[in-house]
Amino acid sequence: MGLTNKQINRLGALLLLLGSLMLTACSQVAKIKQDPILALHIQQIERDLGGLKYVGHAKFGKPINPNAAAECHRSTDGLPRIIVDPDFWNNASVLMRDQLMVHELGHCMLNLNHAATGGLLAEDNSCQASVMEARMMYERCWAPYRSIYLKKLLE
Repeated sequence: MGLTNKQINRLGALLLLLGSLMLTACSQVAKIKQDPILALHIQQIERDLGGLKYVGHAKFGKPINPNAAAECHRSTDGLPRIIVDPDFWNNASVLMRDQLMVHELGHCMLNLNHAATGGLLAEDNSCQASVMEARMMYERCWAPYRSIYLKKLLE
């Protein structure tokens, strides 16, 4: 028993619709937008976190909170979005930029909230215990203990 012309046309229309839906779904992944400068930092942190991948946006812009150097929130497509204040970035050291991006990826990639302020790092009791505190830490703490802070993010 063969297919009628009407059935063949319906099957063709269904295949076109299915192909269109697949292309739309694939293009959603392709629409992730990351500023090239921020993308380089994200890629390095992903490697340092053992290959975890951040699937979200990252761009320079003014955070909603005027006191924030950066922030993470959900964009209209449901993906996380990191927004970094360009004024902060342009005046920050490499260490402070790294710390900021690790902190924001803690929010956007690992869904972590701010840690309680006041804890101290066991290795140096003059350094805060977590990169997830709502304040930036001293560079002298970030540089030697970065790997410890990254490890603590994954605990």
